Amino acid sequence: MLTIGRPSNGFGRNSQAIADVPVTKTSWGLYGQFMDGPERPKRLAPRMTRGGFRGLFVCWAFLAMTQVIFLVLRGTEGRGWDAGNYLSLATMLAAVAGLAYLLYVRRHDKHFWDEEEARRAEWDRRGRQL
Repeated sequence: MLTIGRPSNGFGRNSQAIADVPVTKTSWGLYGQFMDGPERPKRLAPRMTRGGFRGLFVCWAFLAMTQVIFLVLRGTEGRGWDAGNYLSLATMLAAVAGLAYLLYVRRHDKHFWDEEEARRAEWDRRGRQL
């Protein structure tokens, strides 16, 4: 628990009241959860939603599959490996690593996405009742 001391230059008339508020560390850093409570679990990708995950997953999967197709077509030509093949292999490995990371984010942040969708569904339900 950190407390902020009294500012030396006096930021307004309520500076002492604001300055003595305890600040806890949140998932966004030290920006101010101004209450004593349990810390929420951190999200791996705070700005990624379920739709963003789907878009990135499609992009990474497309990149990986095009590189696999490129390697298969170049491999059937019977020539040796050149710089293009090695670059394609490195790109495919990076795409597979990106897909693995996205699956890890999905596993870790799924309950946050479910909470957001439940909150949106509740707002939609309330809106239809009006």
